Amino acid sequence: MKDINELIFRPTSMLNIFIDMDEASNLEFSTDKPGNIGPNQIIKGITFESMKFVSNQLKNANINYFKEETNEISIGKFIYNAVKTMMETQPYENLLLGHILLYSPLVIAAKRIIESPKDSQLRNWKNFWNLTEEIINSSSVSDGIWLTRAIILSKAGGIKNPGGKPLKSNYDILDPYIEQKIRSDSKTLKDLFDESAEYDLIARQYTSNFKFCRDLTINWLIPQIDNFKSKSELVLNIFLTILSREPDSLIFRKNNLSTAIKIQKKAQKIQKNQMDQTKRGRNLVFNLNKYMNSKNGKLNPGTTADLTAVVIFICILFGII
Repeated sequence: MKDINELIFRPTSMLNIFIDMDEASNLEFSTDKPGNIGPNQIIKGITFESMKFVSNQLKNANINYFKEETNEISIGKFIYNAVKTMMETQPYENLLLGHILLYSPLVIAAKRIIESPKDSQLRNWKNFWNLTEEIINSSSVSDGIWLTRAIILSKAGGIKNPGGKPLKSNYDILDPYIEQKIRSDSKTLKDLFDESAEYDLIARQYTSNFKFCRDLTINWLIPQIDNFKSKSELVLNIFLTILSREPDSLIFRKNNLSTAIKIQKKAQKIQKNQMDQTKRGRNLVFNLNKYMNSKNGKLNPGTTADLTAVVIFICILFGII
């Protein structure tokens, strides 16, 4: 097992960062996973080739954005620009919103590190996350408005009645006066994620400085990373571990908490049977996939897939994989 103090941020340019992002995304959706898009799995007409194409377009758009933006990068505006590119790219659907949201603070932290001296202490694991937390906490009201515009533009699912219940937040994305409310109440991007953290695990990464992803990487992934025979086996096991630890937010929002917990328990059973490394485990994975696909996309564990991608991205950034 690597000592946490030995984990050093590897990229030396923003081009490296965007190539690494694209690679992380491709590793995620190029692996077949229960209920999710993959090489052998199409959901509502969306193929993994579509996902790859959108990811590549995002990579190019992000490279150009950083070249053209000479001022301090706004996290909210960066998110909006990426979402706009996604929604303008065929098939003109919200395919990678979760990837965009999760990558964004890490990308901006990466920019600050790359612009610092090569021997900067910012490159170690602890200081990278201190910097990420600083970036999230220093987000502005303007960032909050750009985030709102991005979510509206993406037509994100399950926002109106998350878990089948009316939204409790005072900051309903569908409210025509949402921007005025954000301005009058001085709500930052971080504040808005605080509002939605109850029903969204991606929002909780912002409120906890990616604690779930950090803990999973350090305490579960690194100790056993040499046990996986291929990258696809690694990705599937990351996905199943995340699914077993937290009810999927997208399944919860589109259905209800009990449905999300039911899927979580099935993933826990797979874990107890050594994931896909045993015949019993493989049969359980097959049956879970069959069950989730029978519901016409309502049981798509999209948040789990997004978190899988960002864990892979973190591992690439620090040379873990």
